[in-house]
Amino acid sequence: MKDTIIAEVWRNRDMLSARYGHDLDAIVAAMKKRQGQTLAKTAKREKPNKRMQRITHGATDDARR
Repeated sequence: MKDTIIAEVWRNRDMLSARYGHDLDAIVAAMKKRQGQTLAKTAKREKPNKRMQRITHGATDDARR
């Protein structure tokens, strides 16, 4: 049984690769350029501050006093 989703992913991969002459550096550069042009909101992966870490790990300021 053929997996149609995997086949589609592979087709898209092959078309993208051919578009950039099978040059990985060119593909990466194009993807980075495209990523910088998007209007979509992205999540920031910042470390939470110490107060937020205590809250998310079950301890509050009141419990520590």
